[in-house]
Amino acid sequence: MQKSTSSPYGLENFRTIGFILFLCGGYYHCIDFLGTEKTSLWVMGMTFLALMLVSIGIWIRFAVRKRFWTYFI
Repeated sequence: MQKSTSSPYGLENFRTIGFILFLCGGYYHCIDFLGTEKTSLWVMGMTFLALMLVSIGIWIRFAVRKRFWTYFI
């Protein structure tokens, strides 16, 4: 007997919904402990750090794929 993979309630992305709810709970507790101003600054700093790391990773992958260092040798 084969199980159906589609949910009758439309919750195919259940892990995504759970992760979003987890982040919302974490944000609520940060506001509760730090206050709104410090939480906003902390979130902006963490977002900047995450985007900077992703950007560095993309540029390193680009340089490795195009063999960028051979232009300087």
